[in-house]
Amino acid sequence: MSGSPWPQRLAPLAALSIQQVKETDDAFLLPWAGRPWTGPATRAAGGTLLYLALIALFSLGLAAALRDTATALSTVLALLYMPGILTRFIADERWNTLVDRYAPMSAGLAVQSTAGPSAQSIGPWAGLGVLAAYATAAMAAVGAD
Repeated sequence: MSGSPWPQRLAPLAALSIQQVKETDDAFLLPWAGRPWTGPATRAAGGTLLYLALIALFSLGLAAALRDTATALSTVLALLYMPGILTRFIADERWNTLVDRYAPMSAGLAVQSTAGPSAQSIGPWAGLGVLAAYATAAMAAVGAD
């Protein structure tokens, strides 16, 4: 038995992809799109990485402060998802905007918007700043114990 034939079948595809990336000049080009990553797409992609790192720090801080797996998991999920669920039941648009601006998940996810700035209740980097404040507070809660 020589093993699975899949690596042999995928090798030409991988070599073709690597060759397409090597043929580009200075900019990182998407081989299938033929254009560099610039503007809102780059901000959305890089901002998503920062968002996930900040969510991880926020979760780590709360988990270390609470010191109980079930409680930490329930608290993190509630703090991330409940504001978005509650805005569905609030009729006042002003309160919906406030919750969207200061809730950790909706504020942090504003960085993924590639539409104009008026489409979100908070700017992309300001939203990550709100999430960074939550993560800082959660990590500081660990140091306060």
